Amino acid sequence: MFDNTIADGSWLAVVLMIYVYGVMYNIGQVYVKDSTGVMTPGIVRSSLGTIAIIAMVPTIIWPTIYVSLFDGVFWAGVLTFLLTTVGGGIAGKLLGVTAARGAFMGIHFILATIAMVAGYWLSITNLPGAN
Repeated sequence: MFDNTIADGSWLAVVLMIYVYGVMYNIGQVYVKDSTGVMTPGIVRSSLGTIAIIAMVPTIIWPTIYVSLFDGVFWAGVLTFLLTTVGGGIAGKLLGVTAARGAFMGIHFILATIAMVAGYWLSITNLPGAN
């Protein structure tokens, strides 16, 4: 089902997008509950953080579109969407995004921002028919 994406596309872009969504999902849960700003790092609440969070919103649907474009199968996109939503949230928890009272949240946020840029670049430059 994912043969064309693995062979011709950038599977790394899909993995990076899933990581980005997982980090943003877990940071978003803390951000909403933390009205005082004690548990959320300053970089998340800064202007750069706001721009990064807005730019990371499409990472929930872009892997689905990307895989569907390569494989041409609707179910591959649906499976990717489920993997992104469920797997991304679980992966974020397992990677310890909110562990140690949020001590690693800023580091994961910076890594996710870099991964987001790399994931978008890899996926856009490796679209079907772009070569």
